[in-house]
Amino acid sequence: MLIGIGKPLHELQSRERKDLPMVEVTPMSLAFPDRRQSGGFPVTDATGAVVAHISPRWTGTAFAAEDANGSALCEATTGWWGLSGTWHATGPDGRAMLSVTTRFMRTSADVHLERGGDFVIRGSAWKRDFLVADVSGVPIVTAVPRTSAVSFRQHDYAVVQPRPVLQLPELVALVQIWRMVRKSDAAAAAGGVAAAGAAGAAS
Repeated sequence: MLIGIGKPLHELQSRERKDLPMVEVTPMSLAFPDRRQSGGFPVTDATGAVVAHISPRWTGTAFAAEDANGSALCEATTGWWGLSGTWHATGPDGRAMLSVTTRFMRTSADVHLERGGDFVIRGSAWKRDFLVADVSGVPIVTAVPRTSAVSFRQHDYAVVQPRPVLQLPELVALVQIWRMVRKSDAAAAAGGVAAAGAAGAAS
């Protein structure tokens, strides 16, 4: 007896598609606007479609992200009121996904993927762009600012991943962690300048 005789072709094709495993494809180009929309920050692909929505806590020490359907994508936290040098991120299933540990001067960081793989974030004390490289030094992700240095939204990035190394939850978590690290450093530097100016005026 032949299985499927009498079944319409579209029903068989539909059943076959449902039986196939879902493979998450990470877009090669993403934009991370530094402008809040609906209480968070959207992430868009090259067509402008929203692929993720990031909601950071007001403390600057944690965030959660959802995909375009509103399902959990990733979460990340850091300890010691932001003074810790390590961020831990979990994936859609709530399990540990990756960690990011900043190095001296916080212009670079070590990235460890729980599924296997170690990388380095390389930034700069003077420039806003950064890249992620593998252990051989080959860049796997590049990020450049989309706004000018005098913009109020300096952490607006265009991110490109030429090869599908990082999955979407990993890429979103990694970029947002680094963005929050740099925002924290910029706020601390601005506070130091303001304090020095006030002290100079009072003397």
